Amino acid sequence: MIRIILLVLSSLIYTQITAQDDNLFNVNTIPLELRIKSNAVVRSDYTHINVIDYDKFVFTNKRIITVLNKEGDYKIGAFQHYDDNIKIQDLEVRIYNSLGKEIKKIKKNEFKDVSAVPGGTLYSDSRVKYLEYTPINYPYTVLFETEVVYNSTAFIPSWRPIEGFYISTENAEYKISNSSDISVKVKTSNFKDYNIKRLSEYHFIAKNLKSIEPESFSPDFSTYAPFLKAALTKFEMEGVKGVNNNWVDFGLWMNNNLINGTQELPQNVKNTIKQLTATANTDMEKAKIVYEYMQNKTRYVSVQVGIGGWKPMDAEDVDKLAYGDCKALTNYTQALLKEVGVTSYYTIIYGDNKLLDIDKYFSATQG
Repeated sequence: MIRIILLVLSSLIYTQITAQDDNLFNVNTIPLELRIKSNAVVRSDYTHINVIDYDKFVFTNKRIITVLNKEGDYKIGAFQHYDDNIKIQDLEVRIYNSLGKEIKKIKKNEFKDVSAVPGGTLYSDSRVKYLEYTPINYPYTVLFETEVVYNSTAFIPSWRPIEGFYISTENAEYKISNSSDISVKVKTSNFKDYNIKRLSEYHFIAKNLKSIEPESFSPDFSTYAPFLKAALTKFEMEGVKGVNNNWVDFGLWMNNNLINGTQELPQNVKNTIKQLTATANTDMEKAKIVYEYMQNKTRYVSVQVGIGGWKPMDAEDVDKLAYGDCKALTNYTQALLKEVGVTSYYTIIYGDNKLLDIDKYFSATQG
């Protein structure tokens, strides 16, 4: 009898959840205030991160988004990066018409699969699977579900309850479960001005967030929109174990594990750079000579494989091959500066057309 009751309750719960999802596929159930100045509406977005150990976490995401017009097509977000340390376990999309009727199903092996690197990169093991879909009519709704196992844990997925301009959010949820003995750090920004609740230390929920319209001369979106970032205090980056209690720990780890031992130069190069700077009177003059030497000798070529995405090539190899990426050329330049007695600092920055600061109050892999 008890078993029968449990089965009935389970059936009722499943039916209720299914009915709730079906309700979200119908465009007519979108609240009017979320349609205003919106090209798309996130009906539901559930993100769950299960931390297994310092070198493993499982990421799951179930996302329902309604695209209202052509401008909203790029808001779908149905893609997933992967490499040798990021394994996609599940990936599926279902498309629904405006009334909530399923019209298409796309399985994992039907996603487009391409290299996830820009021009100038010689080789990288980073790839991305993404949805390529041409809608027949607007509006339409997309259900995107994925499960991914990460064996490199330097980057914990962040959370933006409002994902950008002209997109509203009906329901969004972010949760971290930690079954390891590793501490998790979380920092939230700009939550107080929005309908976002903290249910527990690592569990947040947002409801009915209206879209934001860009304004002339306004600061960058990231400075005032709600944002959450997370990091492990112990992590693994492509096979290299790291410590991240604070910026001192993180800086020492980077210097000792990624930079140390990479700045040896051939003797002839040491002699050449000393001769070129022999008549320079100031460190600034020496730095200009070193920079011009590096520019004339090398070119930009990127190789992003494994820890090579963060660990620079040896300065000796850069000199021999006459190429390197941003970190390799930086490291090579620092080695040259050191040889002529000029103090410099290997520094991580954001390389983009937007001016963004590294958060000095939250140590993590940034930039």
